[in-house]
Formats: sequence, structure tokens, C-alpha cells
Amino acid sequence: MAVVGYDFYLNGVKHNAEPVGATYTFDGLSSNTGYSITSVAIDGAGNRSPQSGALTAFTQPPGTTPPPAETPLSAEDISAVDEIVATRNYAQVTPGVLLAITGPRGYYTKAYGNKDNGLGSPPITVDDHFRMASVSKTFASTALLMAVDDGLVSLDDTLEQYIPGVDNGNEITLHHILAMRSGVYNYTAALGYLLGIVLFSAGPYGEDEPLKAIKGGNAAFSPDEEYAYNNSNAILAGEIVRIVRGAAHLRDVYQSTIFDPLGLTETAWPSDTKIPEPKMVPGGDFNPNRAGAAGALTTTIGDFSKWAQAMRDGTLLTPQSHELMQKRFSQLEWTQPPPATFGYGYFTLSFGQWLGHDGSISGFNTACVYNRENGATITVALNIQNTEAFYNIMKRIALYLYPDSMSEPNANARLLRPMAASLQLIGSAPVESNKVVSPQGAIIRLSGGQAPGLVQPSGRGLTVTGGTPGIVMGVPLTYIGSAVSTDNSQTVAIPAHQVGDLIVIFAFADGFTTGLKKPTASGSVPAWIDIDANTGANQRHSRTAYYVATATNTTSGTWSGGSFGTNMLIAVVLRGQASSPIGGHAESGGADSSGATSPGITLSNTDGTSIVLHFGARTNQFLPSWSAAPSGYTSRIASAPDGRAMSLMTKNSTTSAPAVTREINSGVAAHYRGATIEIRAH
Repeated sequence: MAVVGYDFYLNGVKHNAEPVGATYTFDGLSSNTGYSITSVAIDGAGNRSPQSGALTAFTQPPGTTPPPAETPLSAEDISAVDEIVATRNYAQVTPGVLLAITGPRGYYTKAYGNKDNGLGSPPITVDDHFRMASVSKTFASTALLMAVDDGLVSLDDTLEQYIPGVDNGNEITLHHILAMRSGVYNYTAALGYLLGIVLFSAGPYGEDEPLKAIKGGNAAFSPDEEYAYNNSNAILAGEIVRIVRGAAHLRDVYQSTIFDPLGLTETAWPSDTKIPEPKMVPGGDFNPNRAGAAGALTTTIGDFSKWAQAMRDGTLLTPQSHELMQKRFSQLEWTQPPPATFGYGYFTLSFGQWLGHDGSISGFNTACVYNRENGATITVALNIQNTEAFYNIMKRIALYLYPDSMSEPNANARLLRPMAASLQLIGSAPVESNKVVSPQGAIIRLSGGQAPGLVQPSGRGLTVTGGTPGIVMGVPLTYIGSAVSTDNSQTVAIPAHQVGDLIVIFAFADGFTTGLKKPTASGSVPAWIDIDANTGANQRHSRTAYYVATATNTTSGTWSGGSFGTNMLIAVVLRGQASSPIGGHAESGGADSSGATSPGITLSNTDGTSIVLHFGARTNQFLPSWSAAPSGYTSRIASAPDGRAMSLMTKNSTTSAPAVTREINSGVAAHYRGATIEIRAH
């Protein structure tokens, strides 16, 4: 039976008067004190789980302040860094350089040179904006992994599920895209595109042009056959994020999920060809649609440094996804050592102890990296298009400040699958065996599997933050509610839901001459993802689709069909689903049946953790009624007004899913459609 609440204990004493939900905060704790925290899960029948193992957390001493800010680079180091920039800057006729350094050796931010080579050109400043070029790709990979963390997509999903029509799309996975191992057509390598960049870089170029070109080209190789750096992968990653977030433009997703949370107030995806003022160059016009998610963003050196630190800390990602950003790479030989090899993976370069990305675009060259061992960051921007930012400035500064940081083999260049339980500490607090000391600003994240010292239903995560410990515990896979529409309105009300809940739609049309059509995503109508689509015979059609809620006001939209007939829908809400929520599924139908049969399926999970949905639909039944649900199944919907009959049954904790027939009590045989869908638990 599903967990419906929790009791939380502080030093063995129950703290909440009544069972509470998945989040609980302990208020009014003494400072500089250790506490033992345990919990008990309670199901709908009142059964209580054994008390969990204890988690020990310490609150702050009184008057505690955050660790002191970094000290500046020493005068000796500043002189050496300035010399590195000077010898590669003016010698190569580069007008200006922006540089920011943080780390154990100290911090340093400086603007060098002018906005142009002409006489009287004004000096650049640290407030100037520039195009970050291909460093934009790290935003696309972060956004896609955030969608994975939110349960909207799985790295094992195929490209075809979201963007139909790309060569090999039914074999290319999201992992292949992020790892640059998809083999998709490279739209920026086409002669027409290259000529346009050279001659008309600020000229007309539509937002959909890159995707149209990708769909129109042939794959270069089969998925995972080899590595090939390709801007098309970033375009596809960004488009998938836009689709699953239900946004009109990817810039809107970046603004709400990345720029705003990180305080990147000077970072933007321009809506025109201009760079925001003030800027590193006199002109710099460029149509951002040509680069899209592969290189459209603009920023300042301050925000650039913030982004390097956010990548280092995995601020926006779960520990599993942060690990993948750091360690899932193809290993390649480097023509400009040290080190001798480098890795490339989820839109991230790995070389020695350093990770990040470089970029080159019309008028600019950039580098944005962090050191995985000591936490240092180096960010560089030049207002000329070459490769100096990465190879001749960033790498030389890294070697000077941290001489051993590139001498080791590329330890990150290996392919890893997602981790099991993990612990990440952000801040300066020590971690002892099963003891977490959490000073101001420290964040501890445990996720996946069974975390140390605390029972976690269905492998969901636990978070403890700051001086007032707060526990966030997940819930097991749970049926939340369902709704039905049989009034030919072609819409259905979505039951009350939370962000992250799974919404499943079953649509049925009788008498239509064409298959059912999904609504167009707009506003509160999401981009529904097909499960089984446009199936049917004898003018009876059904379609199933799902979406992971990104808001609490999701609406179904209008599911239309042909010229006439009856249209009916069921909407189901579930909570606690896997990141790839749909397991086995099938749809079927028949003629002259006395009931409705949902087909048998092969389960992806046979350990009893899945919930199986069984849908049925019939019409022209002359005021029928549904029979009781068969033994072992729970009837959720048995609607049959005015001869329009729809049924939903669920089955929990099942290890198999054979075909199931639910009879209709009308004495009249008729056509039917049925569908069966496995919903996978975490």
C-alpha cells in the first residue's frame, strides 16, 4: 500500500504532531548542537515502517560567518599572468582580452587592450559583453541533464521520440547526442552555411533553419560508431529541452532555470543581431539563429566566471548528472599537448585536472574551465576569432599557477553509467562516518538507491541544508487521480497535480475517418509525448501519450480527428515515476465484442514496483454499464453516459501484465479499443 505520510524524530522524540508529507523542517534548534534525526513511513492503512537509521546533523555555532573571501593573486603571480597575456595578445594583434581567475592561488580579474585596433579606440572594461560562442553548449547539456533529473526525459530515449525525421533518429539516443557520438548531419559544414557565415553573418536566417537542415541531411555514421564534434548535436539537445519544457523558445527555459537561479544577470540569448551594451567591440553584429544552442549566448567576464563555478559545483544538477558531466567522455589524442590526451563528453572538454569548454565565433574567442581537484576557475574572452583564449592564454596560466594540473593522464576519459547512491558536500564542512557537519552555506545531497543512515522509500533523495536541518524524502510510485470526458468536447480536465507528476492521456475516437491528432503545444498545453499513436481500424482510433508536469495548471488541449464521430478522453496523474517512466505498452482493438480488452504486455520491471494502466473504450452501447473489475484490479473509471463507455483499471505490485477484458452490460456487441501501459517506479 502506498506511503501517505511520515513521522520525524529528533533525538528519539517525535517532532510532528500528525503525519506530514515528504518535506519537513525542524525549527527552533539550539546553535552549535548535534541532533539525531530518524523517520517512520506510514501507509494508508496506518501501518508503520521500522524507524530509520539515524542521521546526525550539527547546527552552526552562534555568530558563525561564511568562510573568508578568496585573497587576491600575489604581486608575483599577477606579473606572470600579465606577461602571459601580453606575449600572446599584442604579438598576435589581438585588440583586447578579458580574464577572470579564482582558486587557491587567489583571484584576479582584468581587462587588457582596446575594443579595436584603430587609433583612439577605447579600452575594454570588465563590464563589456561578448559572445561566449561554443561555451553555450555547456548550457544546453546542463539544461538537458536538468530535464533528466526532473523526469522529463531519459538518456536512453531516442531522438525520434522528440524530433521525428532525423536520419537514424530511431537509433540515436540522448546519450549519443550529448557525447557527440550521434553521427547526425552537421548543418554548419554545408557550403551554403559557410558562405552565409562569411558574407552575411548578420543577415536573415530563421530560428528553424538549423533543424530543417539537420533533417534534410544524411547521417555521417551509425550511432556510437565514433566521436565527431558537431554543432548539430547542441541544436538537437536544445530543441528537446524546449519541447519537454513546453516553451516557445529555448531562451525562456534558460532564463527561468539557469540565468535567474544563478544570478547571471548579464547573460542572455539575444533576440536580434546586437550584443548588449557595453560590449568588447564597436560592432559585432551576428544573427544568433545561425548558432542556436551551439553558440548564441552573450555574457560578461563576471558572469562567465560564475558559470565556471556553477559547472564545478554542479549547482543545478543532481550528483548523478554532475558526475556524468565530469566523467563520461570519449578519449582522444591531442595535437597540442600537454596533456597528451583529452576527453570530450557531455558537451565538456576534459584535459588533465581541468574541465570546461572553449569557443570561437565571428569576432570572439573564449575559454571557460575549472579544476576538478582544487576548484580553481579560469575564464578568458578575446575580441577576435582565433584559438588563443584556450591554447595560448588559459592553458599557459593553468600550467603556471598549477604546474601539475596537466601532467597526469586524462583520468576523466572513460565511459561511465549513472552512479548508485552518492554523497556530495558543497562548502568546507568535514564529513565523518555517518556524521555530517553542515556550516552555513554547506549543502549535502544524497540521491539514488539507499542513502547511508536513512530509510528512503523507492530510492528517492534526501537533502540536508544549512544550520536548520530539513529532510526531503521521496514517495513511492503512487496513483494520484484520473478524470474522464465523454461529451465530444475533445478535451479533458487534468486532475490536480504537482510539478514533476506524470500525466497520461488515453484518447478514443469513434466514426472518424482519420486518426486522432495531438494538440499543438502552447501556454498550459504541453508537448505531449506519444506512447502509441494513431492506431485503429473500422473508423475506431485511439492514442496514448504522456507528459511530466512542469507547472500545476497543465491542460489537455484539443485532441481532434476527422469529420464526424464521438471523441472521449481519460487523464491519469501518477507520482514517483522513473526518469524514463514508460515501460511496456500496447494498444489493440476489435469488432463485435461484448467487452473491451486491454492487450497483454511484457513488463520492463518485473519486481512488482510498476503500476499498470488498463484502458478501454466503446460506443453505441444503448445505456450500458461496466462490470466489476476483475480480481486483483482496481476500477478507477467506469463511465458510460449516453452510450459512451470508457474504463480505467490499475494494478499495483504486479510481476506480469496479461490481456484483461472488462465486460460491458448492454447485451450489444460493438467495436472497442484498449490500451495497456506500464508506469515504471524509481
